[in-house]
Amino acid sequence: MLKPGGTLCICNEMYRQEGKEAPYQYFVKTLDMSIYSRKELENAAAAAGFTDVRVVSHDKEGKVCVIARNPG
Repeated sequence: MLKPGGTLCICNEMYRQEGKEAPYQYFVKTLDMSIYSRKELENAAAAAGFTDVRVVSHDKEGKVCVIARNPG
């Protein structure tokens, strides 16, 4: 549970770039996992009720961080 006004931070080692296939298809298929795009992560945080959603990525390394606030 995140206290009202608290900050959510999600960091992923990889993300899917818009319009491209997700990286590491072997793991996606073998582990039945999903790799989300920046926009999908942003939309999921907003849909969960978080505000001030920011997505920061390092395209060269394929890492992404979502930072959002719980308005509570």
